[in-house]
Amino acid sequence: AGAEGVALPPTPGNDQATILSALRNLHAGGSTNGGAGIKLAYKLAAKQFISNSELDLRRSLGRFVTGVTVVTCCGRDGSPRGITANSFSSVSLDPPLVLWNIAKVSNSLSAYLDAEHFAIHVLKADQESFAEHFARTDHTIYNGIDFEISSDKVPILPGVLARFDCVTDAIHDAGDHHIIVGRVLAHVAGNGAPLLFQAGEYLSPVPG
Repeated sequence: AGAEGVALPPTPGNDQATILSALRNLHAGGSTNGGAGIKLAYKLAAKQFISNSELDLRRSLGRFVTGVTVVTCCGRDGSPRGITANSFSSVSLDPPLVLWNIAKVSNSLSAYLDAEHFAIHVLKADQESFAEHFARTDHTIYNGIDFEISSDKVPILPGVLARFDCVTDAIHDAGDHHIIVGRVLAHVAGNGAPLLFQAGEYLSPVPG
């Protein structure tokens, strides 16, 4: 994914380390200060701050269309956490396992690695605001977001397309990310079209 030939004025933080950090956060628990930050990260990448091979790979990977989820848990101090991720995937039906990835540079990394329980919320097409809200760097901000705390002490968001309540089954070290595997304890599904994401942009579902 990426944008070519984009000329942006110099801004604070447009250094190589900052851009790489932003880009590597995009998949599975990325935090780039909302939708605008996601787009900016892709545009900055096109300014040759990263190697052509890495940019080419990211561009190719970005061709794949994904859904969008918000993964929630509570930190050790009991504070609710939420992070936007598009790396959600099913793993197994028996036992029921799912996975998602979180970047090692994520500010909420320790909370998710320590969490016994978490919930994966699959967003509807009209819930882009949820995705942008929880793509912020500070994953503890729930201002203006309605939620409940489950019996497993996990923040639950209302009105989503589907939700998977999980207990952490395994965590795997994988390059610049951790793969978190969850065993599904309960799940619910609603009706509607999913929120889609491709090449740094949210997409509108094609009418049936």
